Amino acid sequence: DSQGVGELADGQYLSFTLAPGRHVLSAKLRFFGLFPRAWNQLEFGAAPGETVYIATWANYKQHDDPGASVRADAGGGATGSIGVFMSRRDGVVAALELPAMRRAAGH
Repeated sequence: DSQGVGELADGQYLSFTLAPGRHVLSAKLRFFGLFPRAWNQLEFGAAPGETVYIATWANYKQHDDPGASVRADAGGGATGSIGVFMSRRDGVVAALELPAMRRAAGH
């Protein structure tokens, strides 16, 4: 919703309070912590008293590239780019994932 809530490193989580209603959560990945590399956003709704869990992660996504098989045959790496992914999580799944994480500083 156009308000910064904090920064995450691998294995971290943030918690914050939102008013009920529709919201947009945006995530950006910065190259060397400075230059924008990838971004994404997720629209979601929150009911009064509801806890919403959203997972955010970065990973490589492959590109369809006719030269990829030639590079692979020559021992080269696949062509791809990094993407930021976001997904709403079920509370049961979140309860299993959170104990292995640490809380990040946020608003």
